[in-house]
Amino acid sequence: MAYNILDVAKDFVKGELEYAGGQTELDRLDICGTCDAKVAGMCTACGCVIHLKVKMAKSECPMGLWGPVLTEGERSTLDD
Repeated sequence: MAYNILDVAKDFVKGELEYAGGQTELDRLDICGTCDAKVAGMCTACGCVIHLKVKMAKSECPMGLWGPVLTEGERSTLDD
């Protein structure tokens, strides 16, 4: 299931909201900038405001162009 605004709010209230970080945000913005689903700063595929969506570590592109930031534990699981 996609990470949405309700999930962001829940994580914020619990003090568990994670941010993607500088270069990841810039990379995501670059990708979104070339996508046909971007219209007036919004993603027509999911309805999100792009400059906010790219900041959330758990966010992912509905078009499959970029994914969530993985924790060290998640990365090691993929390497196994």
